[in-house]
Amino acid sequence: MLGVIPNLNKASFVNSQDNPANVDIYILPDCPWSKRALKLLESSHIKYNSYLITNDDEFIKISNKSSISTFPQIFINNRFIGGYSELSNLSVKGDLIKLIY
Repeated sequence: MLGVIPNLNKASFVNSQDNPANVDIYILPDCPWSKRALKLLESSHIKYNSYLITNDDEFIKISNKSSISTFPQIFINNRFIGGYSELSNLSVKGDLIKLIY
């Protein structure tokens, strides 16, 4: 499930379905959990905004917003849902789609 995402930077990714929920994912370079979370969102055809954290100021800002320091950090409609494990659990239970659509 690991993959390489070349030239990844702050960007919006649009998939085949439009979702009404706003999904933001904050990731670290070369983080395997971040890559897994991106793959899960893509395989679920969920549109998301990805933000690559590249310096201490960005790291502190997002960590203050979520109150955690692990990555990825995923927000749906500005509500922190957690990282890859929480995203995966929501997906397995079918709750992710309910949050998105």
